[in-house]
Formats: sequence, C-alpha cells, structure tokens
Amino acid sequence: MLKTESIKFARGSREILKGIDLEVANGEVMALLGPNGAGKSTLIKIMSGELAPDFGSIFINDKKLADWNPLNLAKHRAVMPQKSSLSFDFKVLDVVLMGRTPFNQGWDSKNDLEIAIKCLREVECLHLKDRSFPTLSGGEQQRVSFARVLAQLQSEDQPKNLLLDEPVSSLDPEHQLKTLELARQRADQGVAVFVILHDLNMAATFADKVAFLHDGQLKAFDTPQKVLTPVNIREVFNINVDVHTHEQSRKLLITNARVAI
Repeated sequence: MLKTESIKFARGSREILKGIDLEVANGEVMALLGPNGAGKSTLIKIMSGELAPDFGSIFINDKKLADWNPLNLAKHRAVMPQKSSLSFDFKVLDVVLMGRTPFNQGWDSKNDLEIAIKCLREVECLHLKDRSFPTLSGGEQQRVSFARVLAQLQSEDQPKNLLLDEPVSSLDPEHQLKTLELARQRADQGVAVFVILHDLNMAATFADKVAFLHDGQLKAFDTPQKVLTPVNIREVFNINVDVHTHEQSRKLLITNARVAI
C-alpha cells in the first residue's frame, strides 16, 4: 500500500504541490496524469524518498517512509525513475541483477540469475544481456530498467509496491502496451502500482484509479469512468474529447481530441 497525506512542496516562492492525498491499494494500478509542470515527477520523487516534503507524510504498507530501514524498504518497494542515471559501462544483465541486491549476501545466486533472465525475457531484452547499458537506445534502456524493478519485486516478502515515472515515454507502441500489461499483471498478483502516464487511453485501459494533477493540486481522483470525463479533461488539459465505452472490453475510449478554443 502506498499513501500520501497532505503533501506540500515548494521551491522558493513557487508552490509545486499543494496538499496531495492519494492512496494506492495492494492489487491496484493508479495512474497519475497532468500537463507538463503540474508536479507529477516531484510527487513521485517525494513518494520514493528522493525529495523530502515541506509538509505531510508518505506511508509504505501503513508505515511512515522515514521509519523504514533502507534495506527493508528496498525489499518492499521498487522505483523506476523517468531517466536512467547509469553512465558506467555495466552489462545489461548486471543492471537487472542490481534489482536483486536487497535479497542477496553480496553475490548473485543461481536464483538471482534465473530471475534476472526471466525479467529480461519478459521485456524482450534477453538478446541484449551482454551489451553495455550506455550503448543501448533510449527505449532499450527503458525496457532494461523496467526489467530491473521487476527483478526487485520477485521475492517472498509481501506486500510489494512499484513506482513508475513515465515508464513508456521512449517506447514504441508495441512495447508501451507490453510494459503496461506487465505492470497490470504484477498488480493482479498483489503489487500496488503507481504510474505516471501521459496517454489518456492507456490510463483508461490499465488503471483501476486515475488522478489528475494540475497546478500542484488534485483535480480528480477516482475510477477511470468518474475521472476521464470530457469536462475534467478539458479543465486539466485544455482539449475537447469524445468519451465512449468500448463494446467488447467495456473500457473507456477517448477519441476526437482537439485543442479547446
């Protein structure tokens, strides 16, 4: 379970987050959407502990983030940032094995290796396992980074939490769908998944809950059917859309987007 209570954050005189209350239950995918500069990446950095809020609290499995031992926290929560900061000449397999660090004794076991191979296969990057990570394309790096966090989730410790900051931003359409299908699969196995997205239809397809962040405030937070309405979308994104229900999947489908005048 992931939870924020009254999160506020400012840089100088600019208020970036103005009291954010969110909760992601185990087994649930929650998608956060909003225009550029709304505060989405700042919020996920605070939720991951990279930034400290000016006010408010973060809870992981009903325990304040500040009270977690770093090693135990790494066993229960995995974070995928928007961009990889790795610049050293690590092999792809070694990058994925970094996700196993909280669970081993300083060396990679046969089980760790099997998990890393499995996760690389899931993201369709097994053929890259001996490549140098910095030489990969942006999309390949993003898929390998996703394999790393999937490897980190693989253990007997429960419950798990997964934070994903725009995990599909560099991917082609096929791998965007496959990445979110894997995130959905982990949620179905009991993981609490918090993901920042820009695509309204992807949020409608994969998320149980959707939140709109605009000007540092939550404008809506509920099921896709209650959040992804033409009125909300116009207010947050300044576009007009048509919203339908797909006949077979019963998921929402957003079409005919045009800039509001």
